[in-house]
Amino acid sequence: MPTPMAFLYAKLLHKPILFSPRGALSPWALAQRKAVKKMWFYLFIRPFVNEIIWHTTSELEKQEIQNLISSAKTW
Repeated sequence: MPTPMAFLYAKLLHKPILFSPRGALSPWALAQRKAVKKMWFYLFIRPFVNEIIWHTTSELEKQEIQNLISSAKTW
């Protein structure tokens, strides 16, 4: 299921959202096709940012997410 639809269903069903970006929010990754990713982030991620629990795979990834979203809850 596409990420935006999964986020919407989780919100409608009052389920927690656990999201693992796997490096997709690193500065290097965000610099690639920047306009598309910025639009995608603001349209599909930002509305759910307070409900997402971010699954990080390293301390670096955790720091990158917190630099982008200061209120991010990580796990």
